[in-house]
Amino acid sequence: MKDKIFFWLDANFMMYILSYHLQKKIDADFYAIYDLPNKTRTFFQNQKLVDFKKTWYYNDQINFKKNEIDMEYLSNFEKKYDIGLWNLAVNERLFYRFNRFYKFSTEEIWLILEQECKFFESVLDEIKPDFFITREPFLHQDELFYQMCRAKGIKVLVSSAAKAANKCIISEHPAEFDDSSISDSETSTTFTSFSELTKNIVHQSDISRLDYNKAIKSYNKVRAASNRERVSAATEFLFNSNNKNAKTHFAYFGRSKSAVLLDAIKQVLQKRSRSSFLNKNLPTSIDYSEKFIYFALEVDQEHNLLLLAPYYTNQIETIRHVAKSIPINYKLYVKEHPSSETRNWRSVSDYKEIMNIPNVRLLHHSVSQDELLQNCSLVVGAAGSSCLEAAFYGKPSVIFGQVYYSILPSVHHVEALSKLPEIISSSLQETVNLQDVERFLAIFKKNSFDFDIQAYFLKEANTFFYNGHLVDVKITEPQMKSFIEENAQMFSVLVDENIKKLKIISSK
Repeated sequence: MKDKIFFWLDANFMMYILSYHLQKKIDADFYAIYDLPNKTRTFFQNQKLVDFKKTWYYNDQINFKKNEIDMEYLSNFEKKYDIGLWNLAVNERLFYRFNRFYKFSTEEIWLILEQECKFFESVLDEIKPDFFITREPFLHQDELFYQMCRAKGIKVLVSSAAKAANKCIISEHPAEFDDSSISDSETSTTFTSFSELTKNIVHQSDISRLDYNKAIKSYNKVRAASNRERVSAATEFLFNSNNKNAKTHFAYFGRSKSAVLLDAIKQVLQKRSRSSFLNKNLPTSIDYSEKFIYFALEVDQEHNLLLLAPYYTNQIETIRHVAKSIPINYKLYVKEHPSSETRNWRSVSDYKEIMNIPNVRLLHHSVSQDELLQNCSLVVGAAGSSCLEAAFYGKPSVIFGQVYYSILPSVHHVEALSKLPEIISSSLQETVNLQDVERFLAIFKKNSFDFDIQAYFLKEANTFFYNGHLVDVKITEPQMKSFIEENAQMFSVLVDENIKKLKIISSK
């Protein structure tokens, strides 16, 4: 009997292209849920490149004409799958805090959740897939489907960026290695000091730059420079779009053409104002006479924070907690994430609130990450790459979210907020063991491979989505096939690694 493999396919085409290549190499039945806007959906309704045995359209399942909410079902669902639905819903960027176009009521959120849960249950009970192959979940619905698959014992393969510039990891959970075992013979003692390790590992690309932030900056620079594509996207949306998504997709509620146009103008003006404030008010260098702890901000709307650190999404409050927990003779340095530029920075009031916290110094985003890591005593973060990089500078770190590199003895996960002062105090007394870092490197290399997800996203955005400025676009089969063929070599390693993983899991 053939294996049944399920895919979650949305307006990021990485999994669709992976399924195209996999069908040529393995004998299995493929199934998929599409989560797509209307114009893009048209291609997938008619596509012949991948032979899916059956497909479903996520947005077709959400009906706002339904009046009654089955609260007993939702309550029993949480117990059955051990999934906190409000945990997902409150952290959904569309439902709360970040939606500038529409405010969802509690009843509407209940309605969406009930229909999602029933739909996903019916699909999984009907197909009973052997495997679920996906990229790291971004929104509450794909995270919910992923968690349900795990709860049902379906074998899951998640492809996620490894927070190293061009490395990818396939694992059951994006914050864990599937295999963290390593023998002494696999761990070589190569370096005699952290400065030697940093010089060779971070600066000479032994594992393709652990300085992930530089890759992000490069990605953001290309995106920010695409004024022509921005104008083209605006023209396409305003004059060639019927804007039906605003009626059929809850993610587009409130997005009339006039509302989107006015918001775009507002965002441009806000970005200029915020950038001006940052340039005028934030220091661009560190004070070498101070002992300091470095807090690395995350981008507010990203899955790193919303899904991997769900109880620490209010970063200003988290900074306050850290500031209250550090020894009296230390300063807390806070630096903005370079990718916040793509979200038009935070509000000026947010920056002022951080600046007004006693003993906190908010630094300009241009301050060198290398300088901060070399001169700090401790790094604190939610779930990003800075705490990983800290280990390669011989610095301990404290992390609030779930991360695969917490297997490093020098990375300390905050299980209870009341323990934060104790964790920080003990971490400051710690000496990072060079052999522990080299052992981690061996495990990292064992579990990762060369596939630059950020580079792929940029290619996809440039080819299909006006460099990321418009998602609901018309796609033709020749256009998709050409893109697949042009990037076949890039995808070959991702395909091979998934096949290797399928074989390992099947043999267990």
